[in-house]
Amino acid sequence: MKVKLLIIGLVLLSNATFAQYDESFATEDYTGMMNGWTMHYAYTNTQEIAYVGGLIYGLADGSLFSYDPKDEEIRCLNALNGLSGSGIGHIIADNHQRLLVAYRDGTFDVIEADGTIHTITDLKQKQLSGVSKLANDMFFYNHDAYLACDFGVLVVNVRKNEIAEWYQPVEEGHPMLKQLQIIGDSIFAQSETTFYAAKLTQNLVDFANWQQCPLEERSREIPVHFSAYEQVDGCNYHAWGEKGMIRDCDGVKTTIRPNGPAVNSPYRMTFAGEKMVMVPGARWTSESATMAEVMILEGGEWQHIPYASLPTPREFNYVFDFTRAAIDPQDKQHFFISSYGEGLYEFRGKEVVNLYNIYNSPLISAAHPQTNYCRVDGVAFDPEGYLWMLNATNQKAVHILSPNGEWAAISLRQPIETPGDVLIDQKRPNYRWVVSCRQPAGIGLIDDGGTPMNTADDKVMFRTTWVDNRGYTITPSEIRSIAQDRNGAIWIGTNEGLLMIPTSVDFFSSNRCTRILIARTDGSGLGDFMLGTEQINSIAVDGGNRLWIGTAVSGVFLMDIDLFGDETKTVKHFTTKNAPLPSNTILNVAVDPLQNEVYIGTDMGLVSYKSDASEPEEDFTSAYVYPNPVRPGYSGLLTITGLMENSIVKIADSGGNLVFTGQAAGGTAVWDMCGYDGRKVSPGVYIIFCNSASGYEPEGHKALKVLIM
Repeated sequence: MKVKLLIIGLVLLSNATFAQYDESFATEDYTGMMNGWTMHYAYTNTQEIAYVGGLIYGLADGSLFSYDPKDEEIRCLNALNGLSGSGIGHIIADNHQRLLVAYRDGTFDVIEADGTIHTITDLKQKQLSGVSKLANDMFFYNHDAYLACDFGVLVVNVRKNEIAEWYQPVEEGHPMLKQLQIIGDSIFAQSETTFYAAKLTQNLVDFANWQQCPLEERSREIPVHFSAYEQVDGCNYHAWGEKGMIRDCDGVKTTIRPNGPAVNSPYRMTFAGEKMVMVPGARWTSESATMAEVMILEGGEWQHIPYASLPTPREFNYVFDFTRAAIDPQDKQHFFISSYGEGLYEFRGKEVVNLYNIYNSPLISAAHPQTNYCRVDGVAFDPEGYLWMLNATNQKAVHILSPNGEWAAISLRQPIETPGDVLIDQKRPNYRWVVSCRQPAGIGLIDDGGTPMNTADDKVMFRTTWVDNRGYTITPSEIRSIAQDRNGAIWIGTNEGLLMIPTSVDFFSSNRCTRILIARTDGSGLGDFMLGTEQINSIAVDGGNRLWIGTAVSGVFLMDIDLFGDETKTVKHFTTKNAPLPSNTILNVAVDPLQNEVYIGTDMGLVSYKSDASEPEEDFTSAYVYPNPVRPGYSGLLTITGLMENSIVKIADSGGNLVFTGQAAGGTAVWDMCGYDGRKVSPGVYIIFCNSASGYEPEGHKALKVLIM
């Protein structure tokens, strides 16, 4: 039997989706098409604005958007429609003619008044140590941009789209310049301690031509030139922080902000039906002090519950580090969120209705017993509506909250310093898997006997060591993630690759596991364990029983895994170089089972990918093909969805000639509209024959038609 895995390693609003096929970005908008990417950036914190070519540009949380005052259109700019990438640091306009976009990695985009974009990568490619490549200030002079940087003054020629000069006003080391200005025939710059000046007519490459004095001797400092205000056609536009861009026309104020999440920190995502709840926390040995927000995506629209509205019993003014959400399967407006310090929050709609902590529940503090520093993670509902969670440092680490508000607790025979996931087994109704991330790194399994509140009949096992299929003993120092595939196997992500516990292994009595060995191509006959050196931060399973695996530094992998042979191979590897990922550091991956959308949370924001796999159907009643008709110029994939699991799909032309045979991934199959010879098929009507995998079901057959124009 062959099991297919889709692995993502790392890899946010226009809500505009663009098709991608193979390893290249598309330029046409194929909203909802297969293999399409969507950016879900936060635009809630607008810091800078600039006016160029009749458009007002806003920079918010490292993301760029534009506003057209004439037709009031808001457009998001990102890697899918011309920008170099993500992580923008600053923007500045050249007298309304050009916009210079400076990225944190040293890249520059120059946006002309007509929207044309040029990219300058010289600085990005240069090796610099100990300093940032982001400009701290930018100033236009004679259409050249002068930049104050940690390493000196950089001059960018925006007409030729190249770096023209680099000046260092010090003999050695870095000047760490913060501001810069040109007045008359002189250039002035300053760091936090020193003021520099020179004549433009002199050789500025020679540090000896720069004068310097202590900054404290100056009566006035140089201002930073990034703008938070523009006036256009009698209206005032302000960069107003968390309120976005504000337009003030004759006293009437309007908020201008694209739809998107509250912050670019997609730490954990949870789906229930059409609803996704995302939280921006973090944790390891202690909390990370990330402001708690609740971000909800439903019906294509983002809503959020701000940190300022959340209650906290501690001395802090704000709540930090939400770690996970659990949505009530019976009521999507009812959900819980665990926090790494405050305890457990219960929500109905956007209102907090309960906060469980050391004062009103069995949950304990991770600090002094009388101090409310209550670390909770791993919240998950079982099918009966019981909420499971983990409480750090508690001798009874596993806690259960019943639908009627009663509590129970289960001991793993040791406390958990850093709690991780709770996984409700989908194949064995009474099994609950729990993760201890570190000290010790281990996996616990609880069989609750069908009575969650009666712990007397529970079976419990906690393991930190396994023996793999080649006899190697494995004792991970970190466990980062866990998931269950559609066959029931348990996949465990560690700091050094993947382990798999097959359904044939009784976890209570055996510590056997499986690791996938990939043969080398050097003819040595040797092999290496799949992703054996990667830290696996997240694992998710889609409808085609493929695993999406997010890594700490290497982006996203798509693997085709053969558990019983040697056919395992890398199908795709998504990184920032060949996909619109904001970063190669993946925090979380979650699959929307209804829309076949895979959400990839990175440390710099959220993107999603339209997968070619979906949840299978019981019959072919809802099977359909799209796009239909296929119009001239379309270069995406033809998608057949609503299929039974692993259906066989055959496509023939109107003359009965077979041009394609394939198998569905779960409930979806795709066709690149090429024949067996690899060439695009001719226009015409094509018949799609859908058959169940076995071919014996009474309703296991259906024929569809598609017109290729």
